Amino acid sequence: MINKISFSGIYDIRFPLGTKSEEIDSKCEKLNSIIAEKYEPIKDSFLVRIIDGFTSTKNKIRPLEEKGIRVISPGDNPHLIFDIFDSISPKLGQDYINQTKVELILDTKA
Repeated sequence: MINKISFSGIYDIRFPLGTKSEEIDSKCEKLNSIIAEKYEPIKDSFLVRIIDGFTSTKNKIRPLEEKGIRVISPGDNPHLIFDIFDSISPKLGQDYINQTKVELILDTKA
């Protein structure tokens, strides 16, 4: 049995320490623009906004800016979420896939 997986949720986009505030603002504006253009029928269901004070992170590898972008998505479609992230950065789209994918292996010898 395969259980339904939900892709709706909260996504925090973080930036490396030293990223200019204007660049983060620009990415946020671009995200809002892309959602408004590509997903017009459901655009009001999304919330994309700047967060000025992220205090915790799962990333312990390198320091990050406290400022970032929070995306709250109603979309229960991984392609939709991937498309949004990929449109502002192909690396971000790939990171989303790497963190959410389920890999299934068909063992034909079993």
